[in-house]
Amino acid sequence: MAKPIDLENRKMKNFTTKFIALAMAGTMAFGFAACSAKVTSTESSDEVVIGDNIVGGWQTADSTLMTDDLRAIFEAAMSGQVGVDYEPLALLATQVVSGTNYCFLCKAAAVTPEATPKYTLVYIYQKLDGSAEILNVSDILLPGMENADPNEMMVGGWSYTESADVDEEVMNKATETMTGASYEAIAFIGTQVVAGTNHAVLCKVTPTVPDATSHISIVYIYENLDGVCEITDTVDIGFDAQG
Repeated sequence: MAKPIDLENRKMKNFTTKFIALAMAGTMAFGFAACSAKVTSTESSDEVVIGDNIVGGWQTADSTLMTDDLRAIFEAAMSGQVGVDYEPLALLATQVVSGTNYCFLCKAAAVTPEATPKYTLVYIYQKLDGSAEILNVSDILLPGMENADPNEMMVGGWSYTESADVDEEVMNKATETMTGASYEAIAFIGTQVVAGTNHAVLCKVTPTVPDATSHISIVYIYENLDGVCEITDTVDIGFDAQG
């Protein structure tokens, strides 16, 4: 059974200054505010720190792009899976073990008429002999989705986007005056209609300091009715292949 990423039960961490949008006061009146989101992070007891590197720990991918080799690994592991279609969108992180663990961002939809798509983290293990197998699937849950019917959109609540395509205009407006970190948008995964629109964007965030470590985060952006955009929260994603 897929283990959801619990966005309600962990203290939020931000990479840089906490950004508070005055417009979010209006957001709260309509439902679930982005700033209430949490992410569960699991740390392995087998991790050993050497300098700035973690042996056996998860490392954010240098490039999130899906290559032919990565698609081959994904397809080999997912062969034989039925009931749900998984479309790999990006490589998020890897973990060197006796072989390699991969964490992929996927768009998933049940193989049923008018199924509602969702976004998941799919963990795959590639053995030293090149064979691959699926380890775990974790649903990405946005605020308020824990007990909601996945096939019904709650009025004023968050919903998954039909397309994960990045809205460059929204990202540029939200980050053009930001300092302290760079934001590489990977996928727009959710929206919430308020007095304007809240966007949930999966991003690779890198602090603008020497030898900084990048993180994969859900970045929440508020876009008001005039098209002005600002980041209201940045929440880390923790990786856990064991479920």
